[in-house]
Amino acid sequence: MSQDNRWQSLHAIVNQHAALLQVNSLQTIKKIAITRFIAETVFIFLLQYIGLMMSTLSHYPAPVWLATGAACGFIFLRGARVLLGIGLGSFFAYIFATLNFLLSCEYALVFMLQAGLLLWISYRFVCPTLIFYQKKIFLKFIFCSGILTFLMSLILLFLNSSNNSFQKLIYIWLANWSSILIISCGLLTWDTYFSAINKKKFLQFYFIYGLLAFIILLMIFNKPSLLTVILAVFLFSETFIISRYLGWSGVMAAVFLPALLFNLAAYLHAPIFSEITIPTIMILFFLQGLLLIETITGLWIAIKKY
Repeated sequence: MSQDNRWQSLHAIVNQHAALLQVNSLQTIKKIAITRFIAETVFIFLLQYIGLMMSTLSHYPAPVWLATGAACGFIFLRGARVLLGIGLGSFFAYIFATLNFLLSCEYALVFMLQAGLLLWISYRFVCPTLIFYQKKIFLKFIFCSGILTFLMSLILLFLNSSNNSFQKLIYIWLANWSSILIISCGLLTWDTYFSAINKKKFLQFYFIYGLLAFIILLMIFNKPSLLTVILAVFLFSETFIISRYLGWSGVMAAVFLPALLFNLAAYLHAPIFSEITIPTIMILFFLQGLLLIETITGLWIAIKKY
């Protein structure tokens, strides 16, 4: 059989089974899409549930709400399809904590609404990512996210009718807002730059992050005092240095570390939260203000490196 005849025979076979191949391809694509949707929903459900139980619904209030930051970060990574996982995770976390069906639905809707609105506002008025290369755009995001989280915090405070104090509102707002700036931006940053990390160069800075962790641990395992303020100054200074020399990715790691460790300290009721002579709310305000100022200042300086 000649070469031309072979190609004609192959072409005839392909044409004969073209419809079958098309159906199989569509079925495969649909199966993959459904599998990914289920996997993403389950993952964000678990992340939202664990985050709420360890921060928002913890017996000891956490400086940063990990769940809201993770939810808003993943909606930028995977789109609006993760809203189902956010809602289910929030609902089951609150239903197990409060045993109130209506209240759990309301909280779940608020967290879903916040994530969805942040995505829409960013796409419409800021930029379609949480990594910023211009200071003007970064300022717009700070303003928009600050207003949005404040409004959502008002709703959450209204739902929590047992404690509607002004201090409670400020705590909720700062915990919510800090989570957007630290956790959400951090997830987008690591998703973008993780594969581009230069391991040899990264090892040269292990001392910087080791010192950062040491300062944070000293703050956690000492009761609030003048030493806490001094350590906070050192923490801010090191974050400033990191932002100057390691850029956006470096400063995101530098602010994520204390956010995570302070949350863990609150959950375990470490000495920094156990001093009865100083109200816990004042310690929370101090740590929240420190993290917020460090994050905004560090990222502002890091933008110069682009």
